[in-house]
Amino acid sequence: MLDEATLAAIGAALPAGSEAVFVEGAGHIVPAEKPERYNELVLRFLAKKI
Repeated sequence: MLDEATLAAIGAALPAGSEAVFVEGAGHIVPAEKPERYNELVLRFLAKKI
């Protein structure tokens, strides 16, 4: 897991309106490794934007 300083730095670097989500048990290819969780997160994000 990432430490608080790293998480804060990532959050500060994100463009306005974006979000960072860390998916437990996934590596670099979240859509392939955890497709159900990925789809859930994408749909939730898009629902906020409509």
